[in-house]
Amino acid sequence: MFPRGVHHRPPPTGMHRIFEIDEILRSIAERIGDFSPMSAVSFACCCKAFDEPALNPLWREIRLARLVRILPENITGFFDPDSPSNTVRTRVSTLAFDADSQIVQIPRGLPRQLTQVDWERLSRYASWVRKLLVYPGPNVRVLLAVLLEAPAETIFPNLRYLQWRLPSTALAVLRLLIGPHLELFSVRLERSAKGDPEKQSNLAKAIARLPSSLTDFDLNRSFPRMSTGLHRAISATVLRLGSSLSYLAIDLELSEPAIHHILRLPRLRRLMIS
Repeated sequence: MFPRGVHHRPPPTGMHRIFEIDEILRSIAERIGDFSPMSAVSFACCCKAFDEPALNPLWREIRLARLVRILPENITGFFDPDSPSNTVRTRVSTLAFDADSQIVQIPRGLPRQLTQVDWERLSRYASWVRKLLVYPGPNVRVLLAVLLEAPAETIFPNLRYLQWRLPSTALAVLRLLIGPHLELFSVRLERSAKGDPEKQSNLAKAIARLPSSLTDFDLNRSFPRMSTGLHRAISATVLRLGSSLSYLAIDLELSEPAIHHILRLPRLRRLMIS
């Protein structure tokens, strides 16, 4: 009999019964991963029962581009970096890039749609991610095109830390990265010469999804003039933030009720509002 609260799994044939205890198996896998990521991969290949405990720690903190590795080759190979047009096509839109890997526009079909098996594989790995860094890069082009097809409302249900450094033309994807357990939300956008209504609408949709348990909220100004919808979304979200908030840096206008609310938050340690 195992103590109450201790999870155990049937051991593989011929394997020591210590591996029945889930907590011990995960502790072993984590120590192996800390010592050498490649050793953790080898450990995962030893037995199917070791797969998730061994790989889970390796996916806790990643750059978004890493997810491209688990996509089918006939999807990832569709983008040709030497193509003169430098475009990635999706059923709903086209992501175009300039020579510096900056997304220039989002206006159409991957060589094939991802199957349910493809999405389940992507979702499995994405569910392990706790810290996500989103930066420009060639691989990101492919993944953004794929994520726009996602059947789920969020790709990373267990994400705690999100750092976004892509240009505002990619904001349509941002809301898909926000999950119910997010704690840190940091978005830095390039300065825009004009306030694009579609970009501001995409940012407003993402901000409206932020959970009230957020601890760090960092958002810089990218539009010279905010739309009414974006202003309302930011102020409404700030009013929802609870006592967990400790850091708030917003280079955008807030409503008077939102300002009064954040000044009463007990754990707020740093506040920057322009």
